[in-house]
Amino acid sequence: MDYYDKIYFSLIGELDEENALPIVPNLFAPGSICDKAYQRLVEARNRISAKLGQEEDPDLCQMLSEMDTIQRTLCREIMALRGL
Repeated sequence: MDYYDKIYFSLIGELDEENALPIVPNLFAPGSICDKAYQRLVEARNRISAKLGQEEDPDLCQMLSEMDTIQRTLCREIMALRGL
């Protein structure tokens, strides 16, 4: 894992306390804006999957995966531009 990934995964709360960067806040901490938005996203995904009669729609999962890729790429570029 490179430095950019360590920052990113610290930001999204994917690293445990031992591996997360202490100066980087977990933006997905319980009750945070990102946590609430993610919960709404999951609820919407579940509603759409239910309407389609599926437990989990593969196209919705692909869309979310691609959005994650876009988000990671944008974060990496912003960090590089800021010289982090």
